Amino acid sequence: MFTLIVVVVPAAIALYWLRHGRAAARGGERNPFAGTYALLLACVAVLLLYLTFTTERKAHTVASDEHPSVVIKAVRSKWEESR
Repeated sequence: MFTLIVVVVPAAIALYWLRHGRAAARGGERNPFAGTYALLLACVAVLLLYLTFTTERKAHTVASDEHPSVVIKAVRSKWEESR
């Protein structure tokens, strides 16, 4: 999953920069920090996705390797609300 994110994000940026015949819309304000801020946010999102999926994989690996110490057997019963 991390590899997919690392490949797709730069590919999308490259396609945006390499588009031919269409100029980007010109805004009234050109803030040099806006692009840097957007890149920083994208990097944080990629990092959080990476950490989420690696932690999930570790949790699932541990859960599948261990035998459960407690087994709960539920018995169906009828429950009525008292008024």
